[in-house]
Amino acid sequence: MQEVHKQLQKSQSQQASTALSTQDIDQCQTCCVKMVKPVCYAQEMMNLMDKQEFQSSSSLKTLHPFIDNEVLFRLGGRLQQCTLVYQKMYQMNLPSNPHFTQIVVSAEHIILHYAGPQHLIESLRD
Repeated sequence: MQEVHKQLQKSQSQQASTALSTQDIDQCQTCCVKMVKPVCYAQEMMNLMDKQEFQSSSSLKTLHPFIDNEVLFRLGGRLQQCTLVYQKMYQMNLPSNPHFTQIVVSAEHIILHYAGPQHLIESLRD
């Protein structure tokens, strides 16, 4: 019993000392976005995968959405002509309703020390 307790303490101390890298955080966020998108944009995702036209009622139709190599739902548009990095040129669209989006926006707001709305939006787009 004591050995199990010692191993547990050792593993907890190792976990506490291991910091997450920015790559780990980005991968986690990407995974969460992959899980949220099919719930919120189920019909649009099916249309894109089947190479069908969007319904005229879809709010994403004019944003030129596509699915990239990582199976992420991204938006095209006029930025295709820029020399920006891929993530900035083809941004992800987070739905406004889910709790996940509220968490992302709130976390970014706290990281920015409660900056104003313009700075928050700019940071979220980056």
